[in-house]
Amino acid sequence: DRPFEPHLGTKLKSLLFENVTPFTAIALKDEIINVIKKHESRVSTIDVNIIDMSDENAYGVTVQFAINNQNPQTVEFIINRLR
Repeated sequence: DRPFEPHLGTKLKSLLFENVTPFTAIALKDEIINVIKKHESRVSTIDVNIIDMSDENAYGVTVQFAINNQNPQTVEFIINRLR
């Protein structure tokens, strides 16, 4: 998200406050894929895996991608809600 530019970013923040269900994980995955496809045209393949970490009020995210058909890369991070 970028301040003062509402058309950029995703609704990940609001999804983090939803109940932990498989549907929420699918929505998170779709949001991440859509924002990458929309704002980064150099990425050719995208695979996103969401891991439920409900005990920690978080999700583990693994994004696999290739830029301009080069070697695939993997990025792992955790998203969680702040109180």
